Amino acid sequence: MYRSEVHLNPSNLVNNVTNASMEVNVTKVSGIKRHRDVSEGPPLKKAYNGLGFTISLQALTRAAELITSGSKSPVSALNELGVKVAYNLLDYRGPAHCPSFTISVTVANQTFKGHGTSKRDARAQAARNCIESLLATAGQVLPDKNQQDFSSDLDALAPSTQFQNTPSFANGIQKELSSAKTTLTEIRTSPPLPVETLSPFTPTQALPTANKSPINVLYESFPGVTFHTTFGDGTPIETENACLSLHHSMRFKTVCTVNDKCFEGYGSSKKQAKLAASRSAIASLMCMVPASDVENCVSTSLPQHLADHVSKLVTEKFNELMRNDPVHLKRKVLAGIVMTVDNQTEKSKIIAVSTGTKCVSGEYMSVTGRAVNDCHAEVVARRCLQRYLYHQLLMYAQSENPRKPIEDSDLTPLPEGGYKLKENRQIHLYISTAPCGDGRIFSPHETKAEPDRHPNRFSRGQLRSKIESGEGTIPVKRSAFIQTWDGVLQGERLLTMSCSDKLARWCVTGVQGALLSRILKPVYLTSVVLGSLLHPGHMYR
Repeated sequence: MYRSEVHLNPSNLVNNVTNASMEVNVTKVSGIKRHRDVSEGPPLKKAYNGLGFTISLQALTRAAELITSGSKSPVSALNELGVKVAYNLLDYRGPAHCPSFTISVTVANQTFKGHGTSKRDARAQAARNCIESLLATAGQVLPDKNQQDFSSDLDALAPSTQFQNTPSFANGIQKELSSAKTTLTEIRTSPPLPVETLSPFTPTQALPTANKSPINVLYESFPGVTFHTTFGDGTPIETENACLSLHHSMRFKTVCTVNDKCFEGYGSSKKQAKLAASRSAIASLMCMVPASDVENCVSTSLPQHLADHVSKLVTEKFNELMRNDPVHLKRKVLAGIVMTVDNQTEKSKIIAVSTGTKCVSGEYMSVTGRAVNDCHAEVVARRCLQRYLYHQLLMYAQSENPRKPIEDSDLTPLPEGGYKLKENRQIHLYISTAPCGDGRIFSPHETKAEPDRHPNRFSRGQLRSKIESGEGTIPVKRSAFIQTWDGVLQGERLLTMSCSDKLARWCVTGVQGALLSRILKPVYLTSVVLGSLLHPGHMYR
């Protein structure tokens, strides 16, 4: 075999692309001398004269691709080229909260500088400048960082952002506070809020962008803020006998106090609880949320403090009921239904609390109604809501005049006959995780929210059925057979709709069921609050 080498003279490595002086190597193959022209194929290597090293063009191009795609950092890509590099800290200036670093990287007597707010960023920038110069010498250009993925079904989206306390934002804090005096949310102490303030269809304003956590924003905006952390049941941290029966998501509780206003947050660790309390305080006091959360939500999303209140009511009621029952305290999915009056948190009440992740097997089905087919938490909670609606109708049936409105009832009679839910009542469904099926199968982990790059694939939006006596869902075949009672008893698979599909059906037909729909107008959910695994693209689909 034979190969050719191209020798380059890097007289101006950094700024200009040099003219290459090419030489054709003569290689002896089987006793015959052949001259191979460079135009026969791409060169395998390019040697940089005077630098003391030889870089493979393929390796350099591969490093550029990895940097562009984000698979590797510029520092790692430069180290893997097999060249000797040396990093030096040249300058450090600026205040402690906003430093500025300058780091240089030396490669074969060539120095490249990089700047950044941290040593890591400055080192990465210096390595990127070095690779850009090497590519420029080889006649190539390093693509931009934000290069569009043409294999995606969607346009490239802007990167997600978090908090920033800019001067304009700091100057507007007092203005925001003065306009939000009537919308402050307290715990057991605040007056009832008007309907307009807590309307679930009011868009939430986003905080300006930057790399700041809600805790830092809260400290900078309100210097007198205090945090007090206890166990989830209120037991002090210093106690020796901690409560071990609490769920991991409610293990710690942090109370954030800002201007005599208290905001609670729960989490599996002290840090998570503190973050939750900070987000609740910012969402209420500043009427703002992280910009990344707003980007992933539609304008009809529920206010954050109201969603946190619904989650808190359901979780605390479950812990209260299971305090002396450690066996049934262990659960995977928790669901509940909360009813509010005029969107006021003070007048909210819990309708149902349920747990469950299983579906009955076909051999245990009952023709007399003695077996519950679907025991998933959200389905059981909806069944409890139906019992509550029956109880409300029973109040009218037992009254002297069934057509006269009852003040204590959540239903009101209609002039043309029948009943309906009162206009100022709102029903909120809480689920500790995304419902099984299409809403959760493509987001099984609690990771940073990213848009679905392939929303038009055939696997998206499919109807799915639950697995008998187990967890998980599988797609329903288009040519599925008609399900019969005797067929299920003889061993055919029982088809039960996934919770995602049932939620979609409830949004159209209501949650009252077929029997209640004869005398009751459709009852719709005002909101669905998820505790984890929320992917807006899959959930809203």
